Amino acid sequence: MASPAVWIGVACGGAVGATVRWLVATAVDGRSGTSFPIGTLCVNAVGCLAIGYLSVAAADWPEPRRAAVLTGMLGALTTFSTFGLEAHLLHAEHGRTDWAMLHVAAHVGCGLLLVWAGRALAG
Repeated sequence: MASPAVWIGVACGGAVGATVRWLVATAVDGRSGTSFPIGTLCVNAVGCLAIGYLSVAAADWPEPRRAAVLTGMLGALTTFSTFGLEAHLLHAEHGRTDWAMLHVAAHVGCGLLLVWAGRALAG
């Protein structure tokens, strides 16, 4: 069972990550001039790079800090549930199967590539 410090850290990190996700995705989507959900792609890409890097660089952090950042903050920042809904909506509601497939390919391809890059950057 996790300590109270871990629980509190995850909750606080989650609040930060969710807020940052909303702010960034809203700002990027508002400026993009398209209905393609690029804001979600941006936060998922940054989150994947960060978790790749920190999974190596933060290995010696105390568990409460590691859980707060990796599980709480980055878990709330990256939005694969939102990603799934957006892919569905692009296809089902907007009739853009091509964009739905691009959306899925970009998230998965960029995510995997940036996790690898983050780990490589961490050494």
